[in-house]
Amino acid sequence: MTDDDQRYSEDEVALILRRAAELQPGSAMSLAEIESVADEAGIEPALVRRAADEVALAKREPTPAPATLGSRAFGPMRVVYERSVPGTATPAMWPDIIGEVRRHLSMTGTAEEIGKELIWSSRARDTETRQVRVIVTPRAGRTLVRVEEHNGPLAGGLYGGIIGGAGSGGLGWILPVCIAVLHMPILIPVLFAAWVYATYLLSRTIFRNVVANRQPQLRALSDSVAELTGELIESSEPPAR
Repeated sequence: MTDDDQRYSEDEVALILRRAAELQPGSAMSLAEIESVADEAGIEPALVRRAADEVALAKREPTPAPATLGSRAFGPMRVVYERSVPGTATPAMWPDIIGEVRRHLSMTGTAEEIGKELIWSSRARDTETRQVRVIVTPRAGRTLVRVEEHNGPLAGGLYGGIIGGAGSGGLGWILPVCIAVLHMPILIPVLFAAWVYATYLLSRTIFRNVVANRQPQLRALSDSVAELTGELIESSEPPAR
């Protein structure tokens, strides 16, 4: 069998095309050009557009929340991921989408339908410091998937616990050091302010690290819900004649 007659699997085809594109200088192509090439290979243009949407979704970064005084001083009070899916989701899809949310988040929540919009919210009393919401909104022939987490409860617990507890506890060693050891009571407010500032820096570092560690889970959730929504929309559409 000649090389021209050899058959390649789907994964091998993808690898060959990707490597050929890397070897070709100036290989950037428009979506129309990609559809033309795919059409010659017998691939439907609709599938090319769907693949392009999925690639675009994978590149999306979290939508930055408006900077506030609190976010500058303490860290991101809210993290938001948004995805846009072609087609219109329907209420019949909500149970599958809710199941996908529960699969990614090990927490309980409540779902409600407001108009044509699905809103899933975690239960604060069950999840302690986590407040997560997933919103699926059909709009103008597309469906917007929004995943957001409000970090206010986490910030309150960390900053209040560390600064309030350790900060006030610092007087236990500041007073005897300044009075009995250094014999300089005037240093008490200076050392106390420095101690409180150190506990603030510690709280902020822990808070930012916790928020950063949660972001991959939220990103994966938004991608997964968007992908499932797209599949449900596509399966609900009547086949083209």
